[in-house]
Order: sequence, then structure tokens, then C-alpha cells
Amino acid sequence: MGRIIITIIAAILALQAGVAQATIVEVSAATDKATYLFGEEVTVFVTAYNPNAEAVTLSFGSSLMASYMMDGVFDWSEDKVFAQVLTQVTIEAYDSHTWELQHGLYEWEFHPLRVGTHTVVGEVVGYGYSPLVEFEVVPKPVPIHAAIDIDPNTLNLASGGKWITCYIWLPGEYDVADIDPNSVRLENEPNAIEVEWIWFEEEDQVAMARFSRSKVQEMVEPGDVELTVSGELVDGTRFEGIDTIKVINKGRKKK
Repeated sequence: MGRIIITIIAAILALQAGVAQATIVEVSAATDKATYLFGEEVTVFVTAYNPNAEAVTLSFGSSLMASYMMDGVFDWSEDKVFAQVLTQVTIEAYDSHTWELQHGLYEWEFHPLRVGTHTVVGEVVGYGYSPLVEFEVVPKPVPIHAAIDIDPNTLNLASGGKWITCYIWLPGEYDVADIDPNSVRLENEPNAIEVEWIWFEEEDQVAMARFSRSKVQEMVEPGDVELTVSGELVDGTRFEGIDTIKVINKGRKKK
């Protein structure tokens, strides 16, 4: 009986080996960009191309079908859980199938991407590896300093009102009209809100941005609070400025 089982297993393995030899695919890898700012998420594409005149079916022993090796030391699939089910992908003749994998916050905990050149090799599990692909990580550009004045200087959490107004001045070589209105944010780490309305006075070179008063009140506590206003110019140049306001919580006195 034992010999029969062994013979059956051997036959299955031989059949699988024959199928694997017949279903040849070419594996390649690519990243969504060639250059990343430090801290940016990297997307890795792993592709299996079928160069044959007939469709091929790739079979996998689990839901893990593709992976990547970053810098020769970090295996994307390691410490991840995959469903233990037979999975198949059919690729038509001269067609391809691509898997999209992320090197995001979770992966950064185990393998942070420092400034410099990095390498990635894609894998279609059981069917081969891609050639090595390189990409660069560069430092985040230092934002230009903007002068910021937030009004009111004292914010009462118990008071009403609709807006918090922020006046923005850029260094002399920049034009406030080049500020991208959709990029302007007011921050009190870790919270941030987007601008509701912005107006540019080109003659005086000042931008007036309005933020929701209720949203600002939700992200501050009584005391002296540093608020950061940041954004980008249309050419991608970042700016940033800080102003300190006093936050109080005083209701109206009863008569």
C-alpha cells in the first residue's frame, strides 16, 4: 500500500513538472515611478507574460501568487498570511497578467527605504523571477518660509463665528498668485484641515485664506497653540509658515 501511495505521488510530481515546463512565462517587474521622495509608498508591478501560441494556466498552492524581494533582503511575502487554497490564473497567448504590490507603511516598519538607490526583483511564485530593477529615493525638498498671520489672535472655543482667516506672505522672489488653492492646509499635528476659500491680493502680494472655525476649534485645546499653514505653488515648490495663537474657553457672563 505504501509503495502505491509513493508511486501515485511520484506520478503527480512528474505531471506537475511536465506542466511547469510546458507553461513557460516571462517574469518582469517595474515600479510606478523611477524616483520617490523619502517616505513615499512604492508600488511594485510583477508581470507574467505568455510568449506561447496557446493559453497557459498558472497554478498556485495558495493565494500567494506574486511577491518581490527588496534590496536583496526584504521578502514582501514573509510574515504575511495567505489563504491555503488552490489558485489559478490563465494567460492567453501573447498576453500577460500583472500583480500590484505595495511597499507601504507596514513594509516600512521592517524595511524602511532610506535615501539612495534601491533594487527590487519580482517573483511569480513557482514560475520564476524578474531581472533586477532599480529606483531612487531622494530627500524631501525643504519648503520655503512663508510669513503667516492668523486672525483672531485669541480663539475662544465657546464663541461662534464661521471663519479663521490666515494671511500668507511669500519671499520676494515668489508670487502669491502662483499658490495652488487646492494645496493649502492648516495643521496642528496630527490634525490638518483644507482651506475653504482663498483670495490673492497681487498688488500687496498677500493671500487671504479662510478655514472653518468649527473645524479649527475641534483640533485645539486651551493654551498657546502653534498652527502651521502649508501648501504648494503651481510648480510644486512647497511653502510653510507658523503662527501662535492663544486658545481660551470662556462663555459669556450671565447678567
